[in-house]
Amino acid sequence: MEILTVMERIENLVTGSFRIPLTDKVVISENDILELVDALRSALPDEVEQACRIVKEKQKVLQAAQEEAEHVVKETKNYIERIAEESEITKLANEQANDILQQARKVAREIRLGANDYADELLAKTLENMQAVMQAVHNARSELKSMK
Repeated sequence: MEILTVMERIENLVTGSFRIPLTDKVVISENDILELVDALRSALPDEVEQACRIVKEKQKVLQAAQEEAEHVVKETKNYIERIAEESEITKLANEQANDILQQARKVAREIRLGANDYADELLAKTLENMQAVMQAVHNARSELKSMK
């Protein structure tokens, strides 16, 4: 069950429970509230698991970018070697090879930066969600404590 759904059920339980006359206290079934706390506990690992999946996704994207960069650099080096063997156009080949190598490094850097930005965004959203959940749990606990 999703954390926000559980939090809504807790809120509904509190607002829909029998109120003790002339007080701000309500009567809540111990089993009902413990069931919802267990549901929260069950939902939390999903959020943590989602954060781990995001980190793994970032690592995969970074690894793919690194492999692509290495592939481009290797192809560039092979290209440089082939061109260098042709004596008439050695100078031109060196210039082209350097341009290609520079472009490959630029592309690899852009891919790496993009992957980092993407992973950072996902982690920031996950952190935001987890903070909201933690705040909701804190609020629910505070409300429960205030009912004593």
